[in-house]
Amino acid sequence: MTVGMSTASPVIDIRATSDSLWRELAHADNAADSITTLYHLYDLSERRMRGEIGMLIYDVASRTGNTEVQLDILRNNTNINLSSDSIMERYQRLAESLPENDDREETLTFIMINRLMYKYRRASEEERQEMMKELIKQYERGTDDSDSLQTKIRRLYELCVCLGITTQGGLYDEYMEKLGELIAELPKDRSHALRNMYLTQIAIIYSYNEHYEQSAAADKELLKEIELLKRIYKNKKRKFRDYSVNEYLCYTRLLGNFPALSQGEIERYYKNVNDIAARNADVAKDFAANKRATIYYLMATKRYDEALRILKEQVGLDRNKQYLRQYFRFMNEAAEAVGDKEGSYMPQPHIFVSLNHCCITRR
Repeated sequence: MTVGMSTASPVIDIRATSDSLWRELAHADNAADSITTLYHLYDLSERRMRGEIGMLIYDVASRTGNTEVQLDILRNNTNINLSSDSIMERYQRLAESLPENDDREETLTFIMINRLMYKYRRASEEERQEMMKELIKQYERGTDDSDSLQTKIRRLYELCVCLGITTQGGLYDEYMEKLGELIAELPKDRSHALRNMYLTQIAIIYSYNEHYEQSAAADKELLKEIELLKRIYKNKKRKFRDYSVNEYLCYTRLLGNFPALSQGEIERYYKNVNDIAARNADVAKDFAANKRATIYYLMATKRYDEALRILKEQVGLDRNKQYLRQYFRFMNEAAEAVGDKEGSYMPQPHIFVSLNHCCITRR
């Protein structure tokens, strides 16, 4: 297979479509029609505009008492504001003000966990160690029989978040597996935000620890979840809802687990990455700049000369900090295979200081 992007397929004119939708919105007869049109605009908008449109949807839904839509927007807007605790705090307060039901509790769990990730990533190592000790003590004291499933998930997820930033040892794996058991108790017909966040994290963790089969299994499960969501949104007439970026990230991670893949899977996943890049501008930009999927594909197919050339270009870039351990291992393997005379490739000692802090990324 040639390394590179496939021929681009026709795409919609986003600006013209958005302009048409804004005109349609001005003539909407009722709130339901307004919400449908606003959702189309939300799905088509650039990330920087999506939050504002989301709150327009929230306001329309609040006037008609449509809490399902309100909670959906709070979850989706949280996902695009992960770097702002103040905005996430606002969304949490809004969720808390809505009538109690299972959807509200899951939304609160999702927002609270993302706020915890923000908090622990910005704490000092000393602060994290102290918080981790206290969280472990609390967890080992056990849960109250009256605790809800969401309460149990929040408590254990907080411990896992703190542990994940501090360490990647066996204790962390153990707690993440226990968390997975709780996540598995959630209803299969909803709870997608929590389940997908967990699957994404466990896939990254397993891959980082070179547990390739487990990581690949998590991403394959996540792809099934994405297919389910695509069907759900199709039934809701969300024709512009796009999961290309999510699928691209899944297929890229899968390629990184190539020791656990068949040759057919390797070829298929790399083709999928190319196809997505051909139809999605954001993916195309990342695919061309980061070349991570291509590195994995070249290493998987033992095209070491090509892989080593790209690795030498990529290893010094800040955006690849979280992949350095893997990239240096690849460089040594490729250099040995091609008889590279520059010797072994070893990272500078300071490079590993923050590697563990980078290994958990967002959905």
